[in-house]
Amino acid sequence: MPRRGVTGKGDHLVIRAGVAAASLAARAGLRSLLEQVPGVQVRFEFSNLASFKPAEPLDLLVILGAQLWSTLSPDDIDEAQVEAILVLADQPEIGGELASLPIDRWGILPENASLDELEAAVLALGQGLTVAVPGVLNHLLQTRQMGVLVRQTDSEIETLTDRELEVLQLLALGLANKQIAQQLEISAHTVKFHISSIYSKLGAGSRTEAVRLGLQQGLILL
Repeated sequence: MPRRGVTGKGDHLVIRAGVAAASLAARAGLRSLLEQVPGVQVRFEFSNLASFKPAEPLDLLVILGAQLWSTLSPDDIDEAQVEAILVLADQPEIGGELASLPIDRWGILPENASLDELEAAVLALGQGLTVAVPGVLNHLLQTRQMGVLVRQTDSEIETLTDRELEVLQLLALGLANKQIAQQLEISAHTVKFHISSIYSKLGAGSRTEAVRLGLQQGLILL
């Protein structure tokens, strides 16, 4: 995002956004915040997503509230040609629902997310990354919804285990082996074992490369 329908001059990209909130005041507030993010233009506002049919494809749909999110159908998302969805809600289980949608780019932030958090999320989604707070990551790991297949070669596919995904996430945060061991309550030797396995499965030769490949594969949540 944006990959299609991008307008603008030179290197300036326009992100066509839609906002969904139950009340007029909430929609106005969300629009005001989003339009402070460079490149974002709010084209549509929705008070109800039960029959979600925007007049044009959207680069980004921002939804405020779990109740409103629950009214959106996956079929409607596919038909509406939405590139990315960002939900502002405090229920971590929504992360699992987002991960099952027919889109590659999604994110979830708290309902009271700041302008800086919104801007960072929009930029991350634009780079093809997944956006979530730690509580959502933990929920996904606990429910095994982060059992993502990683393609190592054209003919071989390997899976990162839940523990390897946790280690990879902590590598992305810049933690040393001892810090990772303390965080996960395992030995430093076990951490080295997991890192070696991660390198092998991702085809990486260093921490930096493993993190880069993990980001590209959507294995690391920001």
